[in-house]
Amino acid sequence: GRLLKVELGQVLPIMAVGQMKIKIPIGILKEAQSSQVKVSLSQVKNEGRGGRRGRRKERRRGEERRKGEARRRIEEEEEERKEFKRVSINIFYFFFRIMAAVPAVKVLHPINTEKKDKKLKTFQDYFPNGTKAYSCLHCRAHLAKHSELISKSFQGSQGKAYLFNSVVNIGCGPSEERVLLTGLHAVADIFCECCKTTLGWKYEHAFEASQKYKEGKFIIEVIHMVKDNGWEEGERDF
Repeated sequence: GRLLKVELGQVLPIMAVGQMKIKIPIGILKEAQSSQVKVSLSQVKNEGRGGRRGRRKERRRGEERRKGEARRRIEEEEEERKEFKRVSINIFYFFFRIMAAVPAVKVLHPINTEKKDKKLKTFQDYFPNGTKAYSCLHCRAHLAKHSELISKSFQGSQGKAYLFNSVVNIGCGPSEERVLLTGLHAVADIFCECCKTTLGWKYEHAFEASQKYKEGKFIIEVIHMVKDNGWEEGERDF
């Protein structure tokens, strides 16, 4: 085949090629080996630079992904805040329209209920058990305590009447001047708040000095009263 030029002084190592043995100069062999080493080192350097570039690219991509996710979260939170604000405004406007449409029902109904409950509470067991009391004959609403009785020596339009210092469950009509057995007085009819029965009157003003003690006091006719609670058996008659 090919002829190898060999300079003088070179040692030719023996290489087997097939069935033939040839001698290769040492210089050529070293040159081949050094070129292979250079190639392998350059490959390592190239691979190292490529790996670092790849890692940097991967880190950049990771940072970009994280930044993108952060931006998406911020945008989602902003959308949620806008939606919450919109819903809150709609709810406020809805209830404002309801309140504006029916203000009287919301304000007046609790007041009326409170007044009604107060009346019922006053009628139901106003005086504790054991208290001597005078009640309405027609509905048994409590009218006065026995301790508030001033005098039994009065006359009403239907017979005997009692004078009391204070009463309960009583309503008053308009005041008017009347000539009574004891002179001219300004009086107002009183009635039971539960059954509306007229019971007697209230002295609003006495024109004579001797009758001034009656002012602000109440006359209840015996025919409209009954004794309740702590009376003994023999005390129930008037």
